[in-house]
Amino acid sequence: MSRARAVRAAAAASLALAALTACDHSAKGECKVGVNGAFGSAVTVDVDCPSAPRNVVKDVLIKGKGNAIDKGQTALLRATSFDSRSGKIVSAYNSGNLRLAEVSKKGLGDIADDLVGVKEGSRLVFKRPGLVDGNRQSAEIIVVDVFSTIAQGKKAPAPNPAPSGMPSLSVADGGGPAIKASGQPIPELAVVPFVEGSGDQVSKGDTLAVQYAIYDTKGQIVDTTWNGGKPVKLKLDKAMRGLAEGLVDQKVGSRVVVLIPASFAQGEGDRIVVVDILGILSSSPGKEKTAAP
Repeated sequence: MSRARAVRAAAAASLALAALTACDHSAKGECKVGVNGAFGSAVTVDVDCPSAPRNVVKDVLIKGKGNAIDKGQTALLRATSFDSRSGKIVSAYNSGNLRLAEVSKKGLGDIADDLVGVKEGSRLVFKRPGLVDGNRQSAEIIVVDVFSTIAQGKKAPAPNPAPSGMPSLSVADGGGPAIKASGQPIPELAVVPFVEGSGDQVSKGDTLAVQYAIYDTKGQIVDTTWNGGKPVKLKLDKAMRGLAEGLVDQKVGSRVVVLIPASFAQGEGDRIVVVDILGILSSSPGKEKTAAP
């Protein structure tokens, strides 16, 4: 073989090796995930993940426009875990359930820090190595939808006439409620929407994710979740009678004023309760757990 031909052959071999190396690097380094399903709904994934990443990788598929998440706050989210090798749901991880979780290592493990600063309304995909110990090809794919902790519906028309005891209601800094009480007694149970949500209707016995503020008829706060910005679970079966009855048939995503006479408020005097209905955490069989978009 001539020197020129040898040089050309060596160059061709080098190019082929470089191409092969590039292909191998791409196959080992990339973990591609496609998510099917609208924000807030049940999702499936299409996965091409020949090898798990070395560290947790976060991709932002939808950038939300709500409040930014703070460390230690309680977030409302739906997290669905998948096996990167098959694309099947990892059912052992309580996948796909709507839940309230503290944004901390205890509440969300090693993805907690990656949620800090993310805005509500976002969809994230995490690729986490180590689904199966000792298997470098296994990764956990986590699709996380982060829901708003403030009612997101449209403003409802004011009732005319307003029921006795109805306060004037406005929005405080941070999105919570502010009221000016009328001082009138509350003779009967009444529910007045302030924001009308578009989610599913609440049913008797549901467990809800809510924010609330309870006032007396002078407008003094009796109890509230808004000071700490932490939504809570409300089991209607365990709630005071006025709330248990007043929230039924209201829609997820709504902010409602529930006017509760003392006889429906465990004998503690008349109460005004402003409730943001954020999601249905558990419900009757056959009813999907939902949250406001």
